[in-house]
Amino acid sequence: MNVRDKNILEIQSVEDSNEFLLRFNVSAMKDGKVFVSRVDGNHRLYYAAGDNRRKPLLDDAPFQTFQIHVGLKREQECSLFVDINSNQKGMNTSHLAVMQSRLTDEEREVKDHLDRWIAKKLSEDPGSPWHGLVHLGGSKRGSREQGLTRVVNFASIQGGTRKLLSKSLYIHDLTNPNSQYYLIRNYWHAIPKDICC
Repeated sequence: MNVRDKNILEIQSVEDSNEFLLRFNVSAMKDGKVFVSRVDGNHRLYYAAGDNRRKPLLDDAPFQTFQIHVGLKREQECSLFVDINSNQKGMNTSHLAVMQSRLTDEEREVKDHLDRWIAKKLSEDPGSPWHGLVHLGGSKRGSREQGLTRVVNFASIQGGTRKLLSKSLYIHDLTNPNSQYYLIRNYWHAIPKDICC
C-alpha cells in the first residue's frame, strides 16, 4: 500500500522497540479521492475484509507479508507494481501492459511499442469506437458497479493492433505515428458496430 496523502496518517514510534503505530484519520478521507493506494495484492486485501464465506482477518499481519509506503509518486507505484508482477505467473497481461506504458515516456513508447501506444489511444480517445469499452486490467467490480460493460481487454486490442501493423503493406508509408493511429481508428470506425463493439 502507499499513503498518497501524508496528512491522513500519524506515525508514532513505540517506546523501546523497532515498531511504529500508524493512525489513519479515516474521517478526513472523503470526496472520492484515493488517499491510500493498493499498489498490489488487491485480492488479498479484499478478502481480508471478510465475505459470505469467511470472517474478517483480525490477526496481526506478519511484517514479511505486508508493506506500506508513504508518499510514493504515481510513477513509483507503477514501477513497484511492475517489479513485483513482471515475472509472476498468471498476471493479468492487460493490467501489466497499461502499467508499463505509464512508466514509458511517449517518444520511447512510440518508437519501441507502437502497438501498445496505439491501443492505449484507442481506449482513451473519445473519438475512438473503443473508447470506454476496453478493460485495462485489475478488478472488474468497479466497472460493473458503475454499470459499465468492457467488451474487450487491453491485451486483445494491443495484439490486434500489432497484427494490423505487421500485416499492412502500406501503413508504414505513413511515417507519422499519429497518422498511423488515425488510419487504424478510421479502420475501426468502418467496421460495423455489431462486429467490433
